[in-house]
Formats: sequence, structure tokens, C-alpha cells
Amino acid sequence: MGGEIFYTLGFPNREVHSALSATLLGTWIGNAQQGVTHRTALFRALQKNDFERIREIFFSLYASIPNDWFRKSGLDQFEGYYTSVFYASFAALGLEIVPSSRKA
Repeated sequence: MGGEIFYTLGFPNREVHSALSATLLGTWIGNAQQGVTHRTALFRALQKNDFERIREIFFSLYASIPNDWFRKSGLDQFEGYYTSVFYASFAALGLEIVPSSRKA
């Protein structure tokens, strides 16, 4: 298009997608072990349809991210960072996530 070449990248399978999301989640929250603990708790809460527990898990997760984690870049001021952490939390479980751009 217009002399540019565009590629659409994908994942060869769900395991690769899940592993990449888990790695990104651990990096974004600054602690790989906390990422594992978070994913385990989230999966168990989803299995039980325990929405109060899911809420607690995310409150705890976001509270654990240092408020000056991205001080030099200002990334902490953008909702996209926190949305990415939320998305990676579910994608790391191997769930099929379909983001929507519809506004409520």
C-alpha cells in the first residue's frame, strides 16, 4: 500500500500466545513470580465465577505496581499501560481474548 509493505503477525498456537502474554505480564508488573501467583489466583476465581475475588486480585495487582515505576517515561499516566496489564492477565491464561473498541 503506497509503496509500503505491511505484515500481519500472529501466533503459531495458543501456547505461544499464552507464554508471551505471561512473560509480558511478569515484565510489566516487575516481578515474574508475582505474575505466576496472579495468574493462578485469577484462573481459580474464574473457574468459580467468583467476581468479588477477581476484583480483589486486580486491586491487589494494581496496588503492587510502584507508582513511580515509569516516572521517566510518563507511561504511568496513560490508561493503555494498565489496560495492557489487564489484557495480559487473561491472555496469559490461554483464554481467547477479543478486545472491542466499542464505547459504552
